[in-house]
Amino acid sequence: MFTNAIEGVTFTRQQIQDALAEENRSSPWHRRFRELSHLYLTLGEGKGKVPESPADIRGIYDNVMDGELSADDLLDGELFRAGSVDITDAAGRSLHRGFHPEEKILRGLEATLQAMSDKASPPLVCAIMSHFMFEAVHPFYDGNGRTGRYLLGLRLSRLLSSPTALTLSRVLHEDRKTYYRAFTDVEEHLNRGDGTPFALALLRLIFEAQGQLEEDLSAREYLLKGLTEKLQDLQDAPGHGLSEHGFRILFLLGQVDLFGTGSGTKLDEIAEYLDLSSPHSRRYLTGLEKQELIATITKRPLRFTLTTKGRLLLGLTEQEPPVLTT
Repeated sequence: MFTNAIEGVTFTRQQIQDALAEENRSSPWHRRFRELSHLYLTLGEGKGKVPESPADIRGIYDNVMDGELSADDLLDGELFRAGSVDITDAAGRSLHRGFHPEEKILRGLEATLQAMSDKASPPLVCAIMSHFMFEAVHPFYDGNGRTGRYLLGLRLSRLLSSPTALTLSRVLHEDRKTYYRAFTDVEEHLNRGDGTPFALALLRLIFEAQGQLEEDLSAREYLLKGLTEKLQDLQDAPGHGLSEHGFRILFLLGQVDLFGTGSGTKLDEIAEYLDLSSPHSRRYLTGLEKQELIATITKRPLRFTLTTKGRLLLGLTEQEPPVLTT
């Protein structure tokens, strides 16, 4: 959401869910954001592959910008752009000219990849400066920022953590002036190409992202602890009428209610969590439906969510459940 928002492209968490869900292939959001959403999902799981060649970078770019390019911005070189491109300010003044021709772009990207894995310098500084180098090369007509931030996220996921990589774009979006000024400070001719201001600015932003991540995780830990304690109290109370698997389903749906997108949980996801077959899991879900603690919100595929009664039982904020759809 935030890496796109930096470029003025906005969409919602529900649209991301549509992009990720295979059963939503008819959704325009699935077609438009599927590849980008899957890239970041893979990044969050710590499975992203750091590129080793300019061709690998082109492959990542194709996924990042899938469905986003206008006809004027389609690549016309062997791998990258054949024409020249300028980065301009609001008044139309040129701030930076990307590398040109394509042969120079290839050499610049090879140097960028080498800097990304430089063993002689602090790895975090190498990751940051390779981000500057990539944006300086500017190998595409459009999508350089989104591709560059994803590449930076790949390195940060290895050097720090996947959650850090996922939260960085939010901080960059919130402090876009600092982020963009870090580039222009290096481009200032009196600076003579010293990358120190850029490295310091990005290190501060990464530090801020780490702090926000810690606060966010602490808040979620508090909510999860409250849900756990509430379920334990219910289990200890006589006459609750719930099976062990029933409690586990409520615990799962309670977490989805606290931290999910509001689109419910699929039957096969619940079955995997319970380590049971789908038909066996369905029997426990039916029991909870009869007690009006959960409800079906989609039939194809089967998705479930807590009802208002279920949320009240678990001490969660009361809200109306989603309307049943097919």
